[in-house]
Amino acid sequence: MNPCKFGACNKLKGNFIALININYVMKQNNFNFFLCPNCKSDKLNLFILKENSFEIKEGNITCNNCNKKYAISDGIIELILPDSEITKEKNFYLNEMNHNLKNDPYFTENNDAFILSLPKPTSKLTNRRFVIDYFIKQGQNFSFILKQLKINKDYVILDIGAGKCWTSTEFASLGCKVFAIDIIKEKYLGLKTAEIYINNKDIFFERICANMANLPFKEKTFDIVFFNSSFHHNHNINKTISEAVRVLKDDGKIILCNEPVKGIFRPHKQHRDLKKHGLNENTYFIWEYKKIFSKYKIKFKTFFPDSLDIKLKNWAENKNILYKILGNLYLYVFSKFADLKIMKTLLHTLFGMGLNLIGEKYNLKNEGKK
Repeated sequence: MNPCKFGACNKLKGNFIALININYVMKQNNFNFFLCPNCKSDKLNLFILKENSFEIKEGNITCNNCNKKYAISDGIIELILPDSEITKEKNFYLNEMNHNLKNDPYFTENNDAFILSLPKPTSKLTNRRFVIDYFIKQGQNFSFILKQLKINKDYVILDIGAGKCWTSTEFASLGCKVFAIDIIKEKYLGLKTAEIYINNKDIFFERICANMANLPFKEKTFDIVFFNSSFHHNHNINKTISEAVRVLKDDGKIILCNEPVKGIFRPHKQHRDLKKHGLNENTYFIWEYKKIFSKYKIKFKTFFPDSLDIKLKNWAENKNILYKILGNLYLYVFSKFADLKIMKTLLHTLFGMGLNLIGEKYNLKNEGKK
């Protein structure tokens, strides 16, 4: 982008600084999608201090309406307001990472090779088996969701709670325009991890520090709003869904992937303990998910985790007789009743079992024409 084409250019103290009205550069970059998170105005000015061939690396955005200023550093746009709950959660993750680095000799995931292997890390890259299992399960469910969606390369996708950014990378690899948001920037944990993918793969996506309950985007911007194991970290479920619906195009889709579900026999008591230490962990019964999506007029379909399906099918071939019986029982029951809503609701209610959900925003105008 040549900023001189769009606004006034000045040289101050030898540093090149450009002031651009964002409305003038709609087809040149992605800034036309943004709103001020403080006042929801789109009257924004962009100051560029440093850029390369494909993005602005340093600068700031100023709102002409309320005069709030938001920094751009390392290519990450900080469109987030101070929030004590978010600060607590950020500190929890950072303290946990620092603790692992100092005290866990098996913690070897803070390197580029591990990040580039996601979601299929191997024992050569980490000695922590539960980490390998965690990402493999996530990847299996993500692949299942992709098959259901039939992604169009022209889609504009918002990846909420992008974390290590591997899902954003997958979407960008399909040719989509992707906006990854998270509250954490630190490399190997948050948005700075994206540099590893951008430098090693032929992809690009925007990274924004933002609050999922106060999204800094215009209405009807995205074809897909995607949560991968992040929706349950919301600080306000109503605001989170309301904001997702606001920025979603008519007939756009909200996706929940790898979300925990509270069951009568699986209450997730550990989440209450984590909350005491600052991590915002919520788990909901399946009817709570259904209630909130219905409230905001989202037509939805729920799926059992594909990772669970794969695991139980493997049990049928296990040498252990108990696993073998359970696996074959699963294959028989689900071959008969897998499509019965009452069966899914019962299993979710009793055992939780995790959740993948695809919701579609009602197009009220089209509904009226039918």
